[in-house]
Amino acid sequence: MNKLVKARRAIRQMRGRSQAWLVEADDGYQYVVKFRDNPLGPRILANELICASLLDYLEIASPPVALVQIEPGLTLETCSQQPAPGLHFGSRHPGTACAVFDILPDACLHKLDNLAAFRAAIVFDCWVANPNRQAVFYPTGSSESVQPRRWAARMIDHSDAFGLGQWEFPERWAWGAYRRRKVYGFISKLADFQPWLDRVAFAPEDVIDRAMRSIPEDWFEGDHNGLEQLRVLIYRRRLQVPALLADYMDRFLVPTNEQCAPNHFPISDIHLLDRLRPEKVKSNPPIADMYQGMEARRVPEELTQLARAVFPPRVPTVRRGGRQIRLELLYDSFLVPAPAGLRATWQVGWQGLYRAGEWSVDLRIEPELISAKAAIIGQITSHVRPDSDMAKIPVSLRSGQQVIAETVSNRFGEFQMEYKQQARLKLCIHLPGGSPAIKVPLKRVTGEAAPSARRAPRRRLSVRL
Repeated sequence: MNKLVKARRAIRQMRGRSQAWLVEADDGYQYVVKFRDNPLGPRILANELICASLLDYLEIASPPVALVQIEPGLTLETCSQQPAPGLHFGSRHPGTACAVFDILPDACLHKLDNLAAFRAAIVFDCWVANPNRQAVFYPTGSSESVQPRRWAARMIDHSDAFGLGQWEFPERWAWGAYRRRKVYGFISKLADFQPWLDRVAFAPEDVIDRAMRSIPEDWFEGDHNGLEQLRVLIYRRRLQVPALLADYMDRFLVPTNEQCAPNHFPISDIHLLDRLRPEKVKSNPPIADMYQGMEARRVPEELTQLARAVFPPRVPTVRRGGRQIRLELLYDSFLVPAPAGLRATWQVGWQGLYRAGEWSVDLRIEPELISAKAAIIGQITSHVRPDSDMAKIPVSLRSGQQVIAETVSNRFGEFQMEYKQQARLKLCIHLPGGSPAIKVPLKRVTGEAAPSARRAPRRRLSVRL
């Protein structure tokens, strides 16, 4: 039986096509609530509830869910479009008492306690035909502990399962892997997906039945025949998962020569073959045979896009001189306490929020505890056009004219890079539409506890464009 809670107040709107809201409920928790009258239709609420039940059966980490009741006459303050009274889907937000992040740097993956959950999620996504794998990360344990911080991941957002609102399965499972491919490690055979393959194959029918019986009728608009057909399709598809996964591996994993060490490459490293010099390829027979085989084989478009994301084109050189605009520092975790609504911070690292014209830049630097390396995670957004697509914005770290690291943003404007800390580093963001670039001077952060917060006046930094 799903938990039933009552909505108290709306906190803020979340990203995404379903226009979900973060809502505080009467049990003291916050929930990401997808309303029944969302733009994608009420069936995505049923999708979420079914997927939550299947994830729980497979023991894959995901947030607890609840039915969120909005009573007649209740007005959710700050909510631009008031939802209809009744039951809505809620996924508990883990960030009530800790920070929640969309990206975890590759350098921190060894600190992720449930890394295997991403392999399990591939099996689950294949079962329910989910083409869009999303996850969030949050720190575990006490922030005052002297031990290195550990992390946990939770799988979220399953609206696109079962063909979105169509309740059908494609003949071929669409590409739905998580965008940070290193979370999967080395995958070379179906046995790497155990024990979740067996759990799916031997899933009892009552697991699906319980999920179906808990769905409110107005979430599927009284279409009992469609819901029953979906139940049959889910139960039948569980036996097709091994074959679908084998097809997935044939299309997206390229095996190497057995003499190579290691004898298989993760999907995230296949693009490195194109960077080998010809003389080095010829001097290594196993690599040479593999390279020739790959030349004769058509590279999937998904791998081409992955390679472009890892090795983006060189960003144009920023012009010296020119007019100046003011880059306003709104928040510095070393100077002032976090204002309401800003992501929570943890004691190791630095977080800052800047504004330049219509653009906002949210940055976080996480240093390694035993080296000079660090990871920077950021997001560029427009507070004038919040729904604009922010994909493929070139971002680079520069020391003078030297490019230290570079990447491109995703469609939410998020980016992350790893680099070695040094003096006079600047983050350069080259905005779309021919707009001038934003340059942000970076702090040098050590792997120690952050200084105690103290009040400081808001200050402005002049940035040359």
